[in-house]
Amino acid sequence: MGLNFTYLPTARLLLSGGYQFLRIHSNTDILFFRLFELTQGRSIYQSEIHLGYAQLLLPVGSRLQLRIGYQLIRDHGLSFPLKRETPRVGLSFFLFKSLHWESDWRHISYNQTEKSGQNYRVNLVTTSLKWLY
Repeated sequence: MGLNFTYLPTARLLLSGGYQFLRIHSNTDILFFRLFELTQGRSIYQSEIHLGYAQLLLPVGSRLQLRIGYQLIRDHGLSFPLKRETPRVGLSFFLFKSLHWESDWRHISYNQTEKSGQNYRVNLVTTSLKWLY
């Protein structure tokens, strides 16, 4: 189930966002080896994922575009509870009509401190040339 929207008042100004929901409940029999002995067990997996995002593309002058975005993923399931946040900022510089230089910064934070006591975080910086034909 989901809902997405896009608002495009001009060719270079864009606002988009959305929400998605996914529920997975699995309860099944499994066979596995434990100390060389075939063992029967049960696998239970429950996940209820909520995903929300928003993004703004904003022109800054005639050749530069700013991207600002945020994504939140939250899993309330019993198997692997998760809260992942991803803010994002980027720039696109239009060198020529078909060649763009792009640079992005994203911060990813998993926030798994509730059960595991871990909080994996990373900052990603990327740069690229994009050729459109």
